[in-house]
Amino acid sequence: MSSATKKPTIRCMLDVSLEGVFFNPSRPEGIKFAVGAGRRTKLLLRPQHPDKAFDRELELKVIGRFEVAAFERQFIASLIAKRFLSYPDMGFALPLVGQSKRVLIDNNGNISDGYIPRRDLYPRSLQLKCSEIENDLKGIAARFFKLLRWQQAIEGPPQPMSSATLYWQVERGAFYFVGQARAQPVTTPWPAGIMWDEQDRVALSQLWKKKKAEEPIAHELLREANHLAEDTPLSALLIAASALEVGAKSYVSALVPAAEWLVENLPAPPTYKILKDYISQLPTRVAVDWSKLKKLFTTAKELAEERNKVTHSTGHVPSKEKLQTFLNCVSDLLYIIDVSQGHEWAKDHVTKATRGMLGWTLSRKRSGRGFVTPRIGD
Repeated sequence: MSSATKKPTIRCMLDVSLEGVFFNPSRPEGIKFAVGAGRRTKLLLRPQHPDKAFDRELELKVIGRFEVAAFERQFIASLIAKRFLSYPDMGFALPLVGQSKRVLIDNNGNISDGYIPRRDLYPRSLQLKCSEIENDLKGIAARFFKLLRWQQAIEGPPQPMSSATLYWQVERGAFYFVGQARAQPVTTPWPAGIMWDEQDRVALSQLWKKKKAEEPIAHELLREANHLAEDTPLSALLIAASALEVGAKSYVSALVPAAEWLVENLPAPPTYKILKDYISQLPTRVAVDWSKLKKLFTTAKELAEERNKVTHSTGHVPSKEKLQTFLNCVSDLLYIIDVSQGHEWAKDHVTKATRGMLGWTLSRKRSGRGFVTPRIGD
């Protein structure tokens, strides 16, 4: 291909912060590594504070060159020069005014000092290109560090990448920050704190009197899955699936002691089938209408399928929304199992939607798990 027909290119850099890992012996200059066809993608791993011995904060820079359309390159160059180029089907008109009534981009496309347009204001093709580049560089960064960690037997947190920021340039020189993607609201449980009144004292006293009463292992596993969800979603998914399996099998063993050996030693059907087709037939201390939980059983089946995808293929990662749905499903099913074993207080910890399916009400106004959806700004 002649130089006249070559596609325009830009260089992009992903700046990744790593926590809990360090060089030993100290290496202020870091290490350089090149990968890909023609070794065109460069990686630089070095301490964030070179003058600090055994600095446990490293930075990993991944730099690559990417093809873009001519207009996209022109648009990027204008952004760097603090000018916003209008384009067909923008979906908004200039001037662009923020929530505080401040003019962010004026009628002529001049960008206000200190303001960097979000990616959802870019042409659609460039939005997709940014996501593609970011995912590509993140994949390279993750693979590089995981292989290095494995080859070096490095100790540290399971997910040391605390942040990753994308930059670009059209000419040699400084890199410039790429606007952030508009955050997608995800509804998640807010952190639960200790609440205490007479009802709690009575419930805990009743638990304490049962000498064998302990927090079920299934709940411990689910708590660990929730803790890992943000940084290591694959681990969270696998542990959540294990939590549901452990919870279901423990429940069967408790209700039918004679079946304990079979549960522990023979291959069992999928967990959602145990819940849907077997547990629903067993006598319980508190009646539960399992027939109303078809939606939860369907989600539990999807969880099992997702676990199989993760364990039998590489690169499959569930979305945050899907993972949260799985975690909520497992939590609801485990607390429903608690209720069926006589723990009435567990009804308050089932999600509102599931309580509605079962016809349960909160035992007190302040109880129940709350959920929060973050507000998205400019």
